[in-house]
Amino acid sequence: MARGLVFAGNGTLQAADMEGWEEIAAVDASDLTEAGLRAYAIADNQTGDLAEWDPEALAKAMGPMPDDLKLATGFSEEETRAIADLAFGKSQTAEPKDKGEFATIKVTREQYVIIKGASALVQKREGPDISEGRALELICADFMANGQS
Repeated sequence: MARGLVFAGNGTLQAADMEGWEEIAAVDASDLTEAGLRAYAIADNQTGDLAEWDPEALAKAMGPMPDDLKLATGFSEEETRAIADLAFGKSQTAEPKDKGEFATIKVTREQYVIIKGASALVQKREGPDISEGRALELICADFMANGQS
């Protein structure tokens, strides 16, 4: 096995390189077999697919970050805009009329982007005065009316 070969953390290494870092922490995995290294690399990539984001915590963490660094995190421009909307309070949760409790729904990053995109399309179709919450209601109503379950 060649020394200095990266099996996991390629994105981290690339971001460090883009920032001009000359050193980065690494784990010596020379004790793993070639099959073990491949399994580790696959598992490392799979953790990203299985992870869930807390959108509000992510928005707070990314809020003060310069735009060029936001893109270095691996989020697309559309995703960073959606995160910024949360960070700067553009998508606040409305108070329920009956003062009942809200259910908390956790979504993955991909689901969040899809929901934000669908909401933006409905807002564009319905006009600028429609709230994000109302747009989501219309999306759900349309889904239910079409016999989806």
